[in-house]
Amino acid sequence: MKLNPDCMRDILIFAENIEYGTQSTLTKLSEALPQYSIEELDYSSGKLYEAGFIDATFLPKQRHIGDVLSKLNGLTYDGHQLLANIRNEKIWEPTKSIAKEIGATSIQALTQIATGVVTQIITKHLGY
Repeated sequence: MKLNPDCMRDILIFAENIEYGTQSTLTKLSEALPQYSIEELDYSSGKLYEAGFIDATFLPKQRHIGDVLSKLNGLTYDGHQLLANIRNEKIWEPTKSIAKEIGATSIQALTQIATGVVTQIITKHLGY
């Protein structure tokens, strides 16, 4: 399955809105983000977890390869940092465009590109 950057971003935004001390589920995530399949949400959540961006619990699937999202607790510190850089459409759209243009759509590449876009906007704003 291919990683969908928009799905990952939407999961981060969803996770940020989970009330502190509570948890969400794959079902609730699916209801909030109906534009993505359950499989796409589960896969993207797993990759965000592996990358250290979300705090979650996964359970082994029955008769399938991989695990299934059981509980989504929220964002990690790194998840908050990434989302702070990609929440704004004025940053997210150029980030996706650059990633597509250069053929680098990994989570790490998107993080670096977003940081570069933010840096460029700051530099321009400060008049350097």
